[in-house]
Amino acid sequence: MHDMRYLASAHRRLLKRHARPAIRDSAAGLIVALLAVAAPARADLMLNEISVRGLPAVELYNNGSLPVDLIDFRLDINGILLPLVGIVPPGGLLVPTGANSMPGEGGAVALREYPSGIAVDSIAYGFLGGVPTPPLGFPIQPTIARWKDGVSTGDPARDWTIDFTPSLGLPNEAPEPALGRDVVLNEIQGIDLGDPDSLELMNRLGRAIDLTGWQVVHGGSRFTLSGSIEAIDRRVFTLPFAAHPGEAWYLFDRAGVRVDQLGTLGEPAHDPTLCVSRSPDGAGPNDGYDWTSSGGGVTLLRTTCTLYPPTASEPATWGSLRLLYR
Repeated sequence: MHDMRYLASAHRRLLKRHARPAIRDSAAGLIVALLAVAAPARADLMLNEISVRGLPAVELYNNGSLPVDLIDFRLDINGILLPLVGIVPPGGLLVPTGANSMPGEGGAVALREYPSGIAVDSIAYGFLGGVPTPPLGFPIQPTIARWKDGVSTGDPARDWTIDFTPSLGLPNEAPEPALGRDVVLNEIQGIDLGDPDSLELMNRLGRAIDLTGWQVVHGGSRFTLSGSIEAIDRRVFTLPFAAHPGEAWYLFDRAGVRVDQLGTLGEPAHDPTLCVSRSPDGAGPNDGYDWTSSGGGVTLLRTTCTLYPPTASEPATWGSLRLLYR
């Protein structure tokens, strides 16, 4: 009988010794599995559309397969943290309340985990980043938005655009940017002088382009173009507003597709009577927002104004000469 009790006790000790690691392994596996499920859900939460002029609002998009509770996040608007409330369903949109006022000319917005402060998503717009800033003067104020819900190529200038028909809380259907496609901003006169500016556009294609309905957007102002521009040619427009030094310039076609942008913030000291010129004519980059990102000192220069003849050394085309002597 004594031997039986001894064997039973030994058996129980043996079971405990082997069971505990199994239980620990099982618990550890469960924790790892839970973390693996939670992490993608957070990574898939994105900024999707933002109203930076008028009534501030931020739309979030859940690109994942699990609902995300916003209690674990904060909205960072130019360094001010705001708590969020709500649950974003998988593939769903949510416009949480509490967005703070945002400067229209340029700013930064981030979505951060709380309390770690890790940025899940962030953008900079206007003169602070490649995302454009919308103009004023619309019955329904345009927003900045990903052209399609959740699109993310790693280049905010190409992922985001101005949505002239804002859709906060609804799927985004803004035109996809086509930066550098055809007509570009080529030379600007009078940026620092406070007077209406002269703006030269260049058509880099081998066919004429109708500019009717195209828009130049700059610092809250906009100008609607008319007429056409001939193949491999330039055309000068007098803008009805004075430039805002340092703020970015954007060019949109009649369908609202953004085709070019540049900025001059951070430009070194210069003679204000000189023009901001792309050299050679039509050069990029086409997704800039300040002096450096726009090719400053390389393809974007301060030069003697040459709003016809062309800004590079090649001979003028017949179309440009005809425009010069009209």
